[in-house]
Amino acid sequence: MTMRTNLFILRSLGILLFTILASNLLGQYKPVGENESKEAWSDKKLNQYPELNKLITQNNLTACVLILDSKNRDSLSYNPLRIDSAYLPASTFKIPNTLIALEEGAIRGLNDTIKWDGLKRSIDDWNKDQSLKSAFKYSCVWYYQELARRIGLQKYTFWLNKLEYGNRIAGPGIDDFWLQGDIKISARQQITFLKKTYFKEYPFKAKNYDILKKIMLVDSTDHYKLYAKTGWGARLQTQVGWYVGYIESKGRVWFFAANLVIRREEDSRFRRELVLAALKDLKIIQ
Repeated sequence: MTMRTNLFILRSLGILLFTILASNLLGQYKPVGENESKEAWSDKKLNQYPELNKLITQNNLTACVLILDSKNRDSLSYNPLRIDSAYLPASTFKIPNTLIALEEGAIRGLNDTIKWDGLKRSIDDWNKDQSLKSAFKYSCVWYYQELARRIGLQKYTFWLNKLEYGNRIAGPGIDDFWLQGDIKISARQQITFLKKTYFKEYPFKAKNYDILKKIMLVDSTDHYKLYAKTGWGARLQTQVGWYVGYIESKGRVWFFAANLVIRREEDSRFRRELVLAALKDLKIIQ
């Protein structure tokens, strides 16, 4: 045989071997869709969490929940396929946006106020002058849009890369990219960002971290403190709702991120309820 013939035979055998191996692997692999993933997880694990199980099954929710303790161990993970799927952050972007705005001097502090422009908007709490504290509490879009215009796209691009936030894409619009732009982030990435923020691993001033923590506090009891932000991608064809943050209790901290498909306005309440149900199942709260 000639050398060319030998090479041809070896190449053919290699292709044949690869095809056999690939076929075997593919035969063992079953594509998992969102509903199938939900069902399989429910059979094996969801029944261990009665509060979360009841909420999801009774309301037919398409959702995910991820809760990790400070050492990054899985405390609860529901619907892993969706957990690692990326969506618009919507108003959860107010968390990094607050730090960026403070660091860049777009706003000076907690009570620094921007005057209302007089334009009547659909949420009454937005129709007045806003401080950083009130704008975060009421998730005031126009306030953060003004901050965004002060910051500029170039600085956002710098910070998104520095924070490794989601896919790191700012734009195309300067004042709405977190609502209907190109930026996307997964639930797992949300927790990575929250954890690094909590432990002050980014190059922000200590006072800016402190301001953010103050305005993120939504619930404080004798047993725990809950820090969180909602988000609602209402401008999307398939609307997404978020609830992300962390809870401190008994000297420990857990980070959480939940998102779901919002089919009607009433579904927005499930953003927070998903997390609270999971925290109850884990005995972190009562």
